[in-house]
Amino acid sequence: MTNTTHFLTAGLIHDTECLLAILRTINDVKDPESQGFLVDAAENIGSNLLSKLQCNEAIEDAASEDGLA
Repeated sequence: MTNTTHFLTAGLIHDTECLLAILRTINDVKDPESQGFLVDAAENIGSNLLSKLQCNEAIEDAASEDGLA
């Protein structure tokens, strides 16, 4: 595992933990405005998570192509 993939994996784990914490908490919050902030945060984290997954996939694809050459 390279430093880049290790960094991305740590980022994926962190973002996933944050997203899960928000999703577990959101129904306990009674204030609609606070719920809205949590939903926005979950959407942003989810988007970042998807971007990191796509980046990780591109790195893995490039590494496998280098291995075949």
